[in-house]
Amino acid sequence: MERELCGQILDEYLADYEHRNGPISEQEQESARRVLGEVFAEEGQWPAAS
Repeated sequence: MERELCGQILDEYLADYEHRNGPISEQEQESARRVLGEVFAEEGQWPAAS
């Protein structure tokens, strides 16, 4: 469930980014997914809200 929610959040972020700044490549999108996945893998949980 967390992975699905994380994917949805990233999709929304990327769509907003493209709306504001123009298209980003598939390679850049995959890089963003990989980085986000690594962050959550290191934490082992969702980061706390600040």
